[in-house]
Amino acid sequence: MLLIELGHAFWQLAMERAGGNESTDPPSKARFWMASWCPVGHTLSKASASVDCFFCKASSDELLTCDCKVFVCKGCDSRRRAGDMLHASAVGQKEKLSYLHEWYGKGWTPLYRASVVKGGVGGEKKERKDPAPKGPASNFEICDGVECTLTIISAANGLLVGGFLKVPWATGSSVTDPSASIFVLSNDKDLAPNSFPIVKCSEAFSSDGANISFGGNGLQVSGNAVTLQSIAGYADASGKYKALFNGTQVPIVDIEVFYLRSPSPFLGSAIAPVEKLFGLKQLLGESVYNLKWAMVYRGAQQYFSSSSLQTACQGKEKLLILVRSQDGAVFGGYTSQPLIANGSYSNDPTALLFTLINPCNVPPTKFSPSNAADACMLPSTKGPVFGRGDLAIEGRGPLTFTSNFPASFTDTSKKGKALFGSPKIAEIEVYAF
Repeated sequence: MLLIELGHAFWQLAMERAGGNESTDPPSKARFWMASWCPVGHTLSKASASVDCFFCKASSDELLTCDCKVFVCKGCDSRRRAGDMLHASAVGQKEKLSYLHEWYGKGWTPLYRASVVKGGVGGEKKERKDPAPKGPASNFEICDGVECTLTIISAANGLLVGGFLKVPWATGSSVTDPSASIFVLSNDKDLAPNSFPIVKCSEAFSSDGANISFGGNGLQVSGNAVTLQSIAGYADASGKYKALFNGTQVPIVDIEVFYLRSPSPFLGSAIAPVEKLFGLKQLLGESVYNLKWAMVYRGAQQYFSSSSLQTACQGKEKLLILVRSQDGAVFGGYTSQPLIANGSYSNDPTALLFTLINPCNVPPTKFSPSNAADACMLPSTKGPVFGRGDLAIEGRGPLTFTSNFPASFTDTSKKGKALFGSPKIAEIEVYAF
């Protein structure tokens, strides 16, 4: 059986020495890695001999160390301080990791690592000097209770894949997370790097401590192999990646899990790159933007359920709709009043329509209601409607919207419904608080 070299002892040492302060840190055995790569906070000093960096595996006589005997190079220490620890990953093809920054932002911190050290792929032996014991890959419990994780798997034949989960890991159970996605960075079929949001599977993630699974049978890690089983539950608009997700077991070379301490409220959105969604902070205001928003619905042209959209929108204290049209316009609406599917308008002076990306080259702009009594409503047969038809999400047939903006909202841009682009919707997401 292949042997795996784990970083488990690193966290175990931290727990023993630090005594486990649950009151000041998130609920994770790995919480001590947050403040520094040294879990206990020892004073750093220069290593006395040439050794390998714990993060990037580079050998150098310029490494820093501490009483934990964990070594780190100056480059990885600076990247950690700059919130760029994905580039300290031990997986190959590091140039591909820049896609993860585009899709999921920066600020990631290492949480878990396991590497094949004996037997290897094709008999190759991989020598590692991590200060950790060798043993089976059965310590995923270290990730329990940690929110916002990114799992990266390097496997044979140049395969580099993984998954994103916003809700906490929970060993022994499956979790639902509409924000979840899987991604492909490299493969042997010359398919371009791409990420795929989950759209048709209620089971976003499950773990029994030794094995993990994204999206039911989507991407599975079992023992020392990864299986790309099926992409049916994910939004693969091109249809090309089905050939890659064919059920073949591929031996794992490295597997790593990173986590994010202060994620954007809308991290995991498939509507636009994460940096574009930062524009919502200015439009919504900091207090609304920083609410603990949860994605409650995601739909795409190929995967749309009007009944699920209705259910997701009803009765929520606050509601935010994000839409991307087929020609790339990104826009949406916000209301602070609960919606009931009876066709009655809610009176909401704080309601907003907004544009983030549009064909008119108007910068991110919000639009307030000119008549607060007609701010928003939820018909019994459609998606939410803002104003008297300023923006209406259709609930039957193809996923579309209609607009006669400005009707009940003030258009300070003077561009009208042209801001929203094509009436055909590519993606729609609903967030609730």
